[in-house]
Amino acid sequence: MPFPVPANLRKQILAHASAPPIASAWWRQPAFRAAAVALVALAALADVWLANQPDTFDAYRQEMAALVSGNYDMNLKSTDLQEIRRYLASRGWPSGYALTPAMQTLAAEGGSVINWHGKKISPVCVQAGDDKDLFLFVVPRSVLPDARRRRPPQFASVGGMMTAA
Repeated sequence: MPFPVPANLRKQILAHASAPPIASAWWRQPAFRAAAVALVALAALADVWLANQPDTFDAYRQEMAALVSGNYDMNLKSTDLQEIRRYLASRGWPSGYALTPAMQTLAAEGGSVINWHGKKISPVCVQAGDDKDLFLFVVPRSVLPDARRRRPPQFASVGGMMTAA
């Protein structure tokens, strides 16, 4: 024989039942949001700090040496130094440079256009023999005010690469 169900049974059960926890995605947690805001603020501060760092000759030398020490592909591959100069000039990049008589005898490989800290830099590459390349980085003097005219050239090793200024 079935037992009669009390009329208020449903109400009694629901009154004693606790509500299930509301599932919330991890990215919607307040701690995550606070961390995300902190990271964005930190990135903005780092950007401002880096933008206000002086463009020093030493930093320039290190970055350019690192650039060409890896797999570096030039924008224009050419064995004609005058074609390289015209290419750079046609794009508004520094092209008014003089090569030493010894460099003029070397076979050209090409040239590039690089934007370094918002400044235009023109690397010109020539073959130095024995499968070695020689890069001439053409940059207006105003870009690196701390670079002094030095005679004789000052040599420095940067990441295993010899540089001259």
